[in-house]
Amino acid sequence: MIRSRPPIDDFFLPFLEIVGDSLGAQAAALWRLADDGQILPVRHLGEDLRARFPTEEAVQAHCKLLERAASGETLLHEAKGADDPLAPAAIYLAPLVVRRECIGVVEAVCQPADREEAEERMERMETAVGLASQYLHEQTRSEQDSPAETAGLDLSLVALRLHQSLSLSETAASASNDGRLILGCDRLSVFVNHGRDVRPVAISGQSQVNRRSALVKKLTQVAQQAIRSEEPLIFTGDPTQLPPEMEEPLAELIDESGLTTLAIIPLMRPEPLVREETEADQRRRNLRPRKPFGCLLAEWKSESGLQERPLGPLKLFSEHAAAALSHADEHRRLYLLRAWKTLGRGIDWFHGRRLAAAVAILAAAFVGAAALMLIPWEHRVVVEGRLAPQDRQVLFAPMDGRVSELQVHSGGEFAAGAPLLRLVNDELEVQLVELRSQLEQSRASIRELQQRARKLVESDGISQTRALLGKEQLQLKGLQQQLIALERREAGLLITAPKKGVVTTFNVELLLRERPVKRGEQLLELMAADSPWQLELDIPAKRVGHVIREMGKRKEPLLVEFVLLTEPTVKHRGKLIHVGERSITMAEKGNVFEAVAQIDGQLTSVRFGADTRAKIYCGKKSLGYVLFGDLIDFLRAKLWI
Repeated sequence: MIRSRPPIDDFFLPFLEIVGDSLGAQAAALWRLADDGQILPVRHLGEDLRARFPTEEAVQAHCKLLERAASGETLLHEAKGADDPLAPAAIYLAPLVVRRECIGVVEAVCQPADREEAEERMERMETAVGLASQYLHEQTRSEQDSPAETAGLDLSLVALRLHQSLSLSETAASASNDGRLILGCDRLSVFVNHGRDVRPVAISGQSQVNRRSALVKKLTQVAQQAIRSEEPLIFTGDPTQLPPEMEEPLAELIDESGLTTLAIIPLMRPEPLVREETEADQRRRNLRPRKPFGCLLAEWKSESGLQERPLGPLKLFSEHAAAALSHADEHRRLYLLRAWKTLGRGIDWFHGRRLAAAVAILAAAFVGAAALMLIPWEHRVVVEGRLAPQDRQVLFAPMDGRVSELQVHSGGEFAAGAPLLRLVNDELEVQLVELRSQLEQSRASIRELQQRARKLVESDGISQTRALLGKEQLQLKGLQQQLIALERREAGLLITAPKKGVVTTFNVELLLRERPVKRGEQLLELMAADSPWQLELDIPAKRVGHVIREMGKRKEPLLVEFVLLTEPTVKHRGKLIHVGERSITMAEKGNVFEAVAQIDGQLTSVRFGADTRAKIYCGKKSLGYVLFGDLIDFLRAKLWI
């Protein structure tokens, strides 16, 4: 119908019939946007809309939908709920746009449908209204201008509009709608790369692109293959002209849209006007091929559509569109673009206003200082620590010696009283041998004296023999006591478990097997198998004052939040129950106070000594002190404030 170019008065009624039939509409209407802003009816088919929406509430809701469409928005309103005055209905509205201005609204009222069918209806609606907008634009063009002058004027105006905005959506919409008129095609689509994907940015005659519709998906597939090939493509109906990878997606597009002629022009980013580069940079640039960042896809549904137009405007328009879309695409990639724009406008306002700028700077400084001093914030002291079991014990060497037997291993469990290891002391063994020899000699002497005493009964030498026997018996008693003491020491060389538990010392075999040890040297570290865990913290001396003061203010323990460095994504909580009375010096941390925190809940899959990073909550302080507390304390210490 559009190719036959009927008069405008004879156009709208058949057009509404086609729209109604394609959407299966119960009613279709055309509305005109008057100069005073009112939306007036022009044509309608099917059911009377006044009977369809009889109540005042329904009329007001319908008018609001028409106003939204007249503002340039293509919309679908599905009225299904009982509280919707327009229910039950699916209302499709699309604006008629001529020369970038909305002159009316096309409306179709249908029965509600599922999501897929509704999207197909909306796509057919947008396509029909887009073709109608093109027809009205060409019909209202001035007949006094020659075709050559009109084409030149249109191309210059389109080039100006393309570069008027840095918004990618606005630039693409201008390229698709105005470019369709310049090229005389039935539909012009703009595609731009987004990472590895190719996305449709604008389609002529459509205010919004429905990427999930079947037609748009097939257009995107064709555009994607064309961008990969990096070459222009002109299809006039002969499939032998197509590359092999284009045959299948283009055949599906032809079946869906009914096109007969197609032109795809890849969009290349423009070369910089001035280059500051060395010869090596230039050689590298020449070796690196230019890649398209998008494409223009023009469709004709008449076989002579492209032949009637010279290719010069197509090439010239694509160069203008590539430059404008490239700049808009680079502008879109700017991080936090809206925030930077707002900040830039604010800064630009102060140019030439020195007094205002000075007042603003002073006010900002005052507000910032007041905020730092007056805003309360949670003050947390950050410390490092480690996990440790509450019920643990360290075994030390009772005397100098050598580890001769090792009956446990790292992580091994043992019962109460079980032997863990045995020490050997060579000097103790020598002493035991000598003492036992002396005992045997003493016993032999006693036996000899006892025999002599029996032979010398009532003789003069009996008194002397008895004296020697008593002395020898006294010496034997002393030797026996010494033997008991040495045997007790020897028995202490067998290290046994004080209670049931687990060995936590790492790599016991390598650490203790046949190793000489000194008295008081650590041998093994043990923990009860079912012992709960606690947190041992090292609070720097310069921060312990905050913790102690806050503990004095509160009756309940301070909250501690910590993470295990072996599992930093999981937070745990506990309560600070004790802080040491004196500081200790560590090589890496300096002076610290040891503290203990009780852990809330149970920890699983943890190891003794696992490093932690904890935060001790020490109440509210000013925001400035929370952010710059170290600097403030340093200045106070140096300046004695």
